[in-house]
Amino acid sequence: MRQIVGISADIHSGHKLGLLNPDTTLWQEGPDGEEVPYKPNPTETQKITWVEYSTNMGLIREMAAGDDLIVLHAGDVTWGNRHPEGSITTRMADQVLMAYDCLLPWLQYQNTQHMRLVSGTGAHDFGESSADLLVAKMLKNQTEKDVRVVGHSLLEIGGVTFDVAHHGPPPGSRSWLHGNVARYYLRDVMERAIHQGQDPPQLVIRGHYHCYVHETLTIRGYKDWTSHLIVLPSYCGFTNFARQATKSVSCIEFGSVAVEICDGKLEIVPLVKSFDMRRKESL
Repeated sequence: MRQIVGISADIHSGHKLGLLNPDTTLWQEGPDGEEVPYKPNPTETQKITWVEYSTNMGLIREMAAGDDLIVLHAGDVTWGNRHPEGSITTRMADQVLMAYDCLLPWLQYQNTQHMRLVSGTGAHDFGESSADLLVAKMLKNQTEKDVRVVGHSLLEIGGVTFDVAHHGPPPGSRSWLHGNVARYYLRDVMERAIHQGQDPPQLVIRGHYHCYVHETLTIRGYKDWTSHLIVLPSYCGFTNFARQATKSVSCIEFGSVAVEICDGKLEIVPLVKSFDMRRKESL
């Protein structure tokens, strides 16, 4: 049996740099009190992220080629209202509608039967996973497919165990340290499971840091265990806070990850593209 898992994170719909489906329609009150529909104008960053997102979604559907597709979103479907600067709107209803329109195309593929939305950061989900729960309810009502919100999920898909949560290790503060913290984090996850008499998850998925990291680790004992850790990139541009937090890294990554599972074996296919954010000038 063959299954494909499409994984994304941190679309942050509602921010002017977050993901926006150009077909999204919102409503505002007109001069006579009636509801007037309007489409938010996408920023240049949103035009780029939508092309990357929809292209990767198409590639993952093609990879499925009629086999079952399972979709995971590892946290932060909306921007929230804790940090209103840069928001298209701070109205919760608008942000939820934007996220819904970004995720619905996954479920319109007939072979997609399951979607899991992982709870993200309270500052971005209006608290207590509110945005995730509303988006999941809307998607389930529209498609009648299996859509649920999870805080920290241990999924078994085709004989492969996925440990999925939003918060995890940072990518590393220097290029030569890239992945070091992730490897220590992965080893800790694996050893905790082994000490509890369990097999470690074969695939650990995290988001939050808006960059792509893939680390693989084998622990040898009375049997050998091999696990992978993936920290996912986002579909959100670089905010001023992100530039400060990363000490002005020059590139940003957008993308998804596809996982092919066939007869209990997995293959990880990154669909990640890097963009140089520096302004180039010759004076």
